[in-house]
Amino acid sequence: MEALQMQETRNMKLLGEKLSHIHDVSGTSYQSIADAAEVNRSCVSMLANRGAASITAEGVARLWAWVDSWEASQGMQAKPAATGTKQTPELIRTKDLLGALGFCDFCIQHREIGVVMGMPGTGKTTVAGIVSSKLTHAIYIEAWLSMRLGDLLDEIGTGLGLELRGTLDSRTQKLIRALKQRPDTVILVDEAEYLKKWNVEKLDVLRKIHDNTGVTILLFGTPALANVLNRRDTTQLSRRMFQYAFSGARKDEIRAALQGYDCEAEVVEKLAAMAADTTHGGMGTYTKMLELCLYAAQGGRITAATLAEAVMYKPGL
Repeated sequence: MEALQMQETRNMKLLGEKLSHIHDVSGTSYQSIADAAEVNRSCVSMLANRGAASITAEGVARLWAWVDSWEASQGMQAKPAATGTKQTPELIRTKDLLGALGFCDFCIQHREIGVVMGMPGTGKTTVAGIVSSKLTHAIYIEAWLSMRLGDLLDEIGTGLGLELRGTLDSRTQKLIRALKQRPDTVILVDEAEYLKKWNVEKLDVLRKIHDNTGVTILLFGTPALANVLNRRDTTQLSRRMFQYAFSGARKDEIRAALQGYDCEAEVVEKLAAMAADTTHGGMGTYTKMLELCLYAAQGGRITAATLAEAVMYKPGL
């Protein structure tokens, strides 16, 4: 009985794949298929997109007959949608990403101040997350617009398990004493451009902490951070720091990564263009679009129509 049920499930899944394929390659609507087979349209759509639907045995037989007739009219067997294809976005180890990871490793090994810059969506936060997850003593801080020096010191203190009290100077000195006992600590600050609100005091204190303890400091931010670091009053920091700039993913890298997904060629080209477009979110936009497309396709093929519908949720593309 179980073997029979498994065979039936496989047959239904294969039927759904064939219907999805015919819909994609010929433009035949699910409504037309449903009318021809005298089956409810929503059931046809669900079968094509999910591989299962509540359809009577007679209805399934009529759908198979319609598929056989269509294939015969084409003089070939319809190719079902690829099985075993990827269904979730995966991290793409682009040249940019590997370069940034290598840069961070260099700064950590030599206990330097490193600055990683790039447009939103290019992968800075991803790199920061990867690096911090690999470290034994990492203090990850996400800066925000209203962050003051005291807030920054408290974040570092929390990462060290310390409760800071007293003046800003006494709290800074307490941090320095604690960090001298843990020189392998790495302080990572994401969205570091927010450290400059009214002045560069917070950046200068980070420099002082580095100078007095030798701990590694990694700053991640947009190109706006460069404008801050190039100011005359940050000379002490800028001459100590090393810098890496994201250039954006290459289209050929994205094309290669998308080979594992069931996408139309047009979709691959458009997604590759999105990933390479750093002015409109780059890899961040690409990942969100792929997520939407995979959700909409429900295991089926991602078509140009699927992508066009997903883009509606991302104004400006």
